[in-house]
Amino acid sequence: MASHDSVAEKFGNRQVNSRTKRVEWSASRVYCEDDLIFSYGGHFPMAKYLGEHPKYGHFFIKNSDKFSSSTSAHQSCVRHHCFGPEVSRSHLSKYIHFSDLTMENVYLWRDGLCKWLWLDTQEGVFYSEYLYNQVHNNDDSDAAEILFTDPIKLPRTGKFKAHRKQEYGPRYQTGIFIVEEVLVLKVKDKYLLCTHNSVVELARKPKTISEALKIRKLPQEAVLN
Repeated sequence: MASHDSVAEKFGNRQVNSRTKRVEWSASRVYCEDDLIFSYGGHFPMAKYLGEHPKYGHFFIKNSDKFSSSTSAHQSCVRHHCFGPEVSRSHLSKYIHFSDLTMENVYLWRDGLCKWLWLDTQEGVFYSEYLYNQVHNNDDSDAAEILFTDPIKLPRTGKFKAHRKQEYGPRYQTGIFIVEEVLVLKVKDKYLLCTHNSVVELARKPKTISEALKIRKLPQEAVLN
């Protein structure tokens, strides 16, 4: 019996089953049929293959809804093997069925980011990699000092969330740099701003992600909670 991860991998690689001549694979709780992969049954699609993107190759849209702890584990496998945005299927259902989405519906997309970093509070720069350097003290004891690689450049759209516990002295602060994933879908004559757990109908066609984020504050009834 195939594992859940291997089914997700074959689905993500668009591997054709030699027996059925389709992208059709199954494990005990996960199975895929052509462009869709499911957890437990047809009631919960985890991802849909949208086609070949000129920049990214195999391109998918993934369902960010939660169902159970085991389904969350299945979704983790799908995220690992299937590149593309996520959207709340339940919130989107007012406008379009998840299984009906195509590449043409993807109007704008900014990928998300969640990265562990070190902030040099004196220089105001971020580092992502470091090495421990053994230092020999006068008392014959060894200590380790941190040596950083070159600073990294980060998107201006992100935010640094510092950890409360600080174990590396006053100069270096550890934390996570987060960029929110943002997806704008075009469904008929509507433009929908989709974040991880919401879908907002925009008042007009945005030209950029930044514009979409600025105009997303609509009357409360337009926001699906």
